[in-house]
Amino acid sequence: MRGPTGSGDDFAHVTTPLFDLRRVILVDLPGHGDSPRSDRYSLQAMTAAVTGFLEDVIGTPCDLLGHSMGGRVVLPIAIEGPELLQSLVLMDTWADPPDPGADSNEIAALLALPDAEAAVAWEQGPPEPATAESDLIVDRWGQDWLDAHSAHNNQVDPLAVIQLAREFADDPGQLLAASESIACPTTVLVGELDGPFVGPSGEWPPPSPAPNW
Repeated sequence: MRGPTGSGDDFAHVTTPLFDLRRVILVDLPGHGDSPRSDRYSLQAMTAAVTGFLEDVIGTPCDLLGHSMGGRVVLPIAIEGPELLQSLVLMDTWADPPDPGADSNEIAALLALPDAEAAVAWEQGPPEPATAESDLIVDRWGQDWLDAHSAHNNQVDPLAVIQLAREFADDPGQLLAASESIACPTTVLVGELDGPFVGPSGEWPPPSPAPNW
């Protein structure tokens, strides 16, 4: 699970070698990649969609990886539906809201607009500049792969980006304490270049409550 703006295509180079070894399914969240669009997006609705997919399509406990927003989407599943999971990987994600980025003022200004206007403004905004991460991707897999990958990710519904960004901004951050109840084997991964997620990733495992003697 990946997002926002991402898709299962992000993991193609990692998962392709696994296809001969085991069953691997790449999932695009609603409004992302090849998944259907909607008039309304929320983290809760995405969690429900993934839960339904695990129940109706997978059918047995699985190893689940959630990246970025995908991790935030699957956390409630690990907490409330542990019977669906064999193991969990949380990659560059958060339980409490992530650290604000350097462009937080620009994002706040964008979210001050009504949904439709904000979606158009986001879609017409300047292309993302090259970053240390994109330079590494080009060095490893080439500019053509990055261009094709970006084109697929650009299939995201702009309305999903705006509505979910509003929810991120208002996230009360109540999942970190609840994640203490996760029973399946869990791995937390964060890249050194993924600044906003370094702090939140370091918060796992959550501190146990002090004993009440």
